[in-house]
Amino acid sequence: MDKLALKQAIYYGSYLVFPFAAYFVIRLCRGARNRWIAIVALCCALLFSWARFVEPQIITVRQHHARIGFPAKLALIADLHMGVYKRAPFLERLVDRLNALDVDFVLIAGDFIEEPERPLPELFAPFRKLRHKAYAVRGNHDSGRPDPPVEKELRAVLASVGVILIENDAVRLGNFALVGLGDRWANNDRVDTLKAFRASDNVIVLTHNPDTALLLPPGIADLTLAGHTHGGQIRIPWLYHAAIPTDWPFDRGWYELPTTRVFVTTGVGENALPMRFLVPPVIDVLVLD
Repeated sequence: MDKLALKQAIYYGSYLVFPFAAYFVIRLCRGARNRWIAIVALCCALLFSWARFVEPQIITVRQHHARIGFPAKLALIADLHMGVYKRAPFLERLVDRLNALDVDFVLIAGDFIEEPERPLPELFAPFRKLRHKAYAVRGNHDSGRPDPPVEKELRAVLASVGVILIENDAVRLGNFALVGLGDRWANNDRVDTLKAFRASDNVIVLTHNPDTALLLPPGIADLTLAGHTHGGQIRIPWLYHAAIPTDWPFDRGWYELPTTRVFVTTGVGENALPMRFLVPPVIDVLVLD
């Protein structure tokens, strides 16, 4: 069984939780002898249903303030993982939430795809309605680690819907420079891109894997924005850290490194399993001054 078929089996097989839960409801209504077993099984089914069907659809918005020396208001998202688990209707709702925000730009920190089973133009068409300028970098899933490489097609599709990729390049956005770096796992985060800047410049780095921040020259990047961690995705206390695929112990939120200040978003999509628990999809609004 290939990866796509396996994930499809997980995705559609998870609906079996509903007859499972109904069976134990019927047993309780009929006065099952092992009542506590039925109650525990039903609670497990309800918890699974929340993590599988409810929480992954709850789009939250969180606002953060940081003093970095220049003003900007940015919406940061990451890890859409569009494909077998996330479909165009979710992206439509996400774009609607982004459109309702008072921000200067939308930044997307990679991992656009996850075993796409539909054409990319169909998956990303909702971005056409985004009213803010959007800039992005690719993540490991977009760079052939582990999904098939789709660089050319993804670049073309994103360009057609108004999302600008700035990988290992920089763009001037008002009073700051946005530097986009490629993915760490693909060995494509060319930090020498920052050699064009000085400590006195206002620089924000956008990348996918927060481990890239460890490689940056100190004193250049005022802020580095990343995703990749999903906050563990299924955030079971004391256990979720094992699911975060970084070398340095990143999780979510703010970090002060010798090289730069870092903010890590927990993203909006799902990887491996179509579930989220205690870490719903999030749009992080960064208010900088």
